[in-house]
This record gives sequence, C-alpha cells and structure tokens, in this order.
Amino acid sequence: MAINKEFLDKALKLLDEIPNKIIGTEHTPEAGKLFNEYPIIDIKDSLDSLDKSVYETCMYDSFERAQFTGFGLRLVDRY
Repeated sequence: MAINKEFLDKALKLLDEIPNKIIGTEHTPEAGKLFNEYPIIDIKDSLDSLDKSVYETCMYDSFERAQFTGFGLRLVDRY
C-alpha cells in the first residue's frame, strides 16, 4: 500500500477549508491539481487508508480508457 502522507495532509486540509465538506476533482479545482500532482496509486491507496466511519471516498473511472480520472472525498457526518 503506497500511502502518501503529503497527499493526505493536503486533501484533508482542503476538505476542512470547504464549507460543505465535500471535495472532488470534477468540482474543486484544488482537488484537480492534487490529482495531477500525485501518482494515481498513491491517491487510491491513501484514500483507502482513511477511516470509513469518518470519510467517504470514491475514485472516478473511465470505461473507455480503463483508468482513473479523478477522486472524491467527503465527511460522512458533515452536518
């Protein structure tokens, strides 16, 4: 498992700064920058390492290209 602490720190800091506690590469430009800055396997493994009772994660994928195209992260209990 290739957990990247630097990526996680930046993603969780970004999540904390966003009022609705949801980030994703499709709607959050800063998350898109993170996706382009770090290897996909590091992103996937890092998100998979988070506590599922606190965070919900997803990896967006493209069926046409059979590759990941982004990620999403949110707090489970954001209210």
